Amino acid sequence: MARRAVFGASVILSGVLFASGAFAAGPAMSVNWTDVGPSQDDCVRNASDAVKKNGFTVNFEVISNRTIYGERGPMTAAVRCVADKGVAFVAVAGGDGKETGQLATAIRDAFPSQ
Repeated sequence: MARRAVFGASVILSGVLFASGAFAAGPAMSVNWTDVGPSQDDCVRNASDAVKKNGFTVNFEVISNRTIYGERGPMTAAVRCVADKGVAFVAVAGGDGKETGQLATAIRDAFPSQ
């Protein structure tokens, strides 16, 4: 009986390890940030323009005058404006790491210089 319990536990453990390995190969995500001025409205407007300029126009929306969201093919972009702290955070997920990194940088660079 002890052998069966050990064998059963080994099968379960190897199944868990195999399943977790499948999740390890998920989509890429890249983040960036930029300095922004003190106006929340200006940050949201600039972020909206930057996200749209880089093709994230599907399901585009502005949430609570703080978060800008859009999709482009398998990728999603989000910008979080926190003007009272002087920063906007950029995230792009999906696709491969090289492409998400390039797009996160392009969105950041589309903001006016501070």
